[in-house]
Amino acid sequence: MLNHLAGFQDFLIVLEGLTRATAASYTRKVREFHAWLIGSGIPARPDGIGRQHVEAYLQYCFYQRNSNQTRYTKLTALKKFWRYLKYEGVVSEDITSQIPKPKLHINRVQKFTKTEILSFFRAIDITREKGLRDAVIFILGAFCGLRIGEICKLRLGDVIDNGENIDIAIPEDIGKKHRERTVYIWKAPGTFIRAYTAVRLAQGAKIQNTLLVSYKFRRPSSRPVAASDVDDLIKRYAAKADIKKPRITSHMLRATHACDLRNIRGYDSAAIAGRMGHASIATTDRYLPDRGRIPREYPSLAVYWKEFNHIWNKGEANDNISSGAGHPANKDISGGDAVDGQT
Repeated sequence: MLNHLAGFQDFLIVLEGLTRATAASYTRKVREFHAWLIGSGIPARPDGIGRQHVEAYLQYCFYQRNSNQTRYTKLTALKKFWRYLKYEGVVSEDITSQIPKPKLHINRVQKFTKTEILSFFRAIDITREKGLRDAVIFILGAFCGLRIGEICKLRLGDVIDNGENIDIAIPEDIGKKHRERTVYIWKAPGTFIRAYTAVRLAQGAKIQNTLLVSYKFRRPSSRPVAASDVDDLIKRYAAKADIKKPRITSHMLRATHACDLRNIRGYDSAAIAGRMGHASIATTDRYLPDRGRIPREYPSLAVYWKEFNHIWNKGEANDNISSGAGHPANKDISGGDAVDGQT
């Protein structure tokens, strides 16, 4: 068996498109099965292993108190391994094809409400450069559904601006499982992204530099914003906006966007999965707890989030931003102070 692991790992990476880390994880699980075979006195030859051996291994894992999720993953690794062996002609039959996978209990992803997202924005002072950056972080999370890693790694060149509309391009090197996608953003929040992009260019940033950088006492640094920075930032804004949740994380912005898309015309599960960058609709389902409970359908995200246009003095934010965001002098926009500190 072990002689086939190198080829198996290449099969997962090259043909199935999995990341090296995922391929290595599946390979380790095949090694664990091999070790169990040897310890049980069973010859570890692919052509000598039957379905009963795999079932006996899963039973062993059950009595070792492996969770359903753990046994599910181990069986998935073995199913992929035997599919590879059959593909290569090493075996004539996939002995795992009829073995049922353990039932998984789906843990629903927690989200913010629409009112809470608007409260986050109200707590931001977009007249300050750092506040403008904070607004962009919330826009990319709550209005685009980007993963925290994608937000932190996004480059200036990934913001596609034709002068009217803005698209966010997620290239292979920052998307999960090397999947690229493009996410559109409507006019109102796009104005803030355009404004902060201009700020970064004025700082001397190049097209290959990250869009979002950390700040220390309102001054920008050359260090890209980190995931831990964003989590801390969201918790501080939640406290400022009096948003109370048992747990608050940056991933909840992404979960909020996925749930919001149910209310938008044309967004079925497949369309939501595409915008979110999910490889499987099963992953999307974790974000959609009550798929049938949709109180109202909206023609677009712009209409759904129309209250966003009037957060800062009934839409005056756009006028102030176009006149030079990051310079608070001579501006009087209602909204909270930017959360200061090193983030």
